[in-house]
Amino acid sequence: MSSVTVTMLGLSGTGKTHACKSLFRMMERENSDHNIYLTADGSTFQEKMENTDLIRNYAPETRDRFTRSGTEGIWELPLALCVNFRKNLPNYPILKIPVLDYAGGIVQTVARGIREDEDYEAQQNAKKLLDSILESDVLMLLADANILSENPEPNASLNQIRDAIGRNINDIFMNLVELYDSDFISRQRTVVLMLTKCDSNLIDDSLAKDSYCGLIARAATVFKPILEVCRQYDWPFAVIPTSACGNGNAHTTREEFGRYTSMLDPSVEMEPYGFDIAFLYGLMAELRYRIDNKIDNSAVATDTSMLDKKQRQIVERETRKENNQKWRLYQELYDFLHEHLNELLDSPRGTCIIDEKSTPFFAQDAVPRKKSFFETILDSFSL
Repeated sequence: MSSVTVTMLGLSGTGKTHACKSLFRMMERENSDHNIYLTADGSTFQEKMENTDLIRNYAPETRDRFTRSGTEGIWELPLALCVNFRKNLPNYPILKIPVLDYAGGIVQTVARGIREDEDYEAQQNAKKLLDSILESDVLMLLADANILSENPEPNASLNQIRDAIGRNINDIFMNLVELYDSDFISRQRTVVLMLTKCDSNLIDDSLAKDSYCGLIARAATVFKPILEVCRQYDWPFAVIPTSACGNGNAHTTREEFGRYTSMLDPSVEMEPYGFDIAFLYGLMAELRYRIDNKIDNSAVATDTSMLDKKQRQIVERETRKENNQKWRLYQELYDFLHEHLNELLDSPRGTCIIDEKSTPFFAQDAVPRKKSFFETILDSFSL
């Protein structure tokens, strides 16, 4: 089975762990339309049950201090995508989609250069994260909307905000790009910038109006080096507002710059939004790349050295047949998913701005709307 690897890239407190939890909650069997959902990966019943238990009990919500659950070390959520877009096909996993979550402090360790004087475990975690970035098909960057919304005056300096949430990620990304003969740019990467905690009451109306257009513009400025790389290499890119608890369901208090406490209303249910859209956008962009370039990481080479000519021809014919069936299946999957996000994907690459939807993703009225053109905003801001 092919796999699409997703890595969350954000600093401590940006909401990586709750993004993972919210994604699974929004797209698990019980909350999907049963045509597409996420399930636990596993080759045996026992492995699937163990992985299901891991995912369901991952990052339980802490209702009193919702934004401070945190993660220690590095965790890989063993997810798989189930699709039932043809009635004659059973509902079984069609893609492995491992999602990497980790303690945000590991990003700082990578950004410092993984020095030898670092604790051994910290070094190993940093090396594992760096390897995961290089192996990732989809990179999901996270930026805390509370920090992005600090000092909301139109001409305010964004240097403090950039230092707080953008500097380390920009440095890691750009140094990977600038390496001579870099493996990082040898293939397409899909980059999704998720603005987390967009439910926050601390976000000024001037930044929240028009589906967070002002907030997105700030994010475009803070992460401009990465956005320019995506434009240069024609990599798919999207900016997507998200929330783990839903608008109006929590109250956020500012303790100091970069430190916030969010209290979830005990009388309401959490209503996450945006994470499914970000995930499906990344998945479809990667599928399009693989279809166009005939790439399949599930292929297993067959040793034909001991076969005669006729036998080799049979193996080659069957391999071609299997590959053609796989590409048709991928194309059907792409088309099927594209239907749910057509307005997002019909926009030119890198020009997508979509608003939040607190209703279930597969509801008829929950189709993402294109609100503005990203390049227009990007071109109007400078570093």
